[in-house]
Amino acid sequence: MKSQKKQELKPLKGAFPRGPYTTQSMLNRAFFGAAGFVLGCFLFRGMVGDVVPPPVTGGPLSEPFDLSCITVGQAERAYSLDPKILTLQALEKRARATEMGRRVLGGAVGDGVRACFNPELLIPSEEGSRLLGAFEPYFNRIDFAPDRDDETLTSTMVHEARHKQQFLIDLNYMKVGNVPEAERMIAAWLMEADARLVAIIAAREAWAAGDQAPMDRLLSDSAYQPMIVAMISTEVQFPGDHVAVMAAAIKAYRQSRELTNLYDPRFMRVIGAMPPYNPAKARDVLLSDKVLMAVGDMGTYGNYMTSDLKKFIRDSFTDQDWRDMKAAQDCLQKRKLGQTKNGAKELCPSWPRPSA
Repeated sequence: MKSQKKQELKPLKGAFPRGPYTTQSMLNRAFFGAAGFVLGCFLFRGMVGDVVPPPVTGGPLSEPFDLSCITVGQAERAYSLDPKILTLQALEKRARATEMGRRVLGGAVGDGVRACFNPELLIPSEEGSRLLGAFEPYFNRIDFAPDRDDETLTSTMVHEARHKQQFLIDLNYMKVGNVPEAERMIAAWLMEADARLVAIIAAREAWAAGDQAPMDRLLSDSAYQPMIVAMISTEVQFPGDHVAVMAAAIKAYRQSRELTNLYDPRFMRVIGAMPPYNPAKARDVLLSDKVLMAVGDMGTYGNYMTSDLKKFIRDSFTDQDWRDMKAAQDCLQKRKLGQTKNGAKELCPSWPRPSA
């Protein structure tokens, strides 16, 4: 039974308005849209964001020469006739029109972070995926693919700015230290799920203010649909319970097989290139209570990092999961190179679902 305190919570700011766009109508749209999830993941295969690893694990050694950039927080003071610069300035202004957008972008002001159009994001990765945006922590830069629509880029700016904010609160799966690979995997998926949640909340706020385009865009994106469906379903069940709505979204990300299959190979490649965990040495902790509580703090919406969600997060990926998935990846790589006993006919272990 819900407590009296939760019953008295005010509706989530940015909640889906009534009228032609009711909660139920959006729930229907999200569920019908989810029917194309697998097809969407196949066709677009990774039209998503990323946190770029440092040079020692495969990141760039220098910046591209053809970047078009603004410094976040100084856009209105910078005069330019360059259409790309003008677009970036307009994107920041639009992102700052929401409370959540101002919150995450505000964390970047004063730190000199830049927002840039990077043509390199037009090039598919080795598995054929394309990035909408990326946070380059080692160059303090947020990158965008220059061929995307404004609605997509607005949400991407908020998403990638949240990655910057995560680094500031010490959530970083690539952090130097003696950390078990399984804990790095958990930190990696949590970073992505949390950034998506922030982008969804910002789009909800824009929707409530009359700008429906960002939420329409996210509703049509197969990589966002599982979290949005979970949020709407939970809001229908527990009206006004901000924390339950946000926690459901975080869980939905990890419970989506399509999203784990899309992102886990990326995370594994980066983590696998880092120095391996040495159990004989002192262990460093990434996901302390302090870090998790800082991540879950969503300002006026409350803190979604409940005790139940902490347990879900910490149990979501085990050392055995890492060994199993690493074995499957190694087998697939050897089969690709023709180094297996049975060549292309070699049967590799399947990629298991995470323990959660």
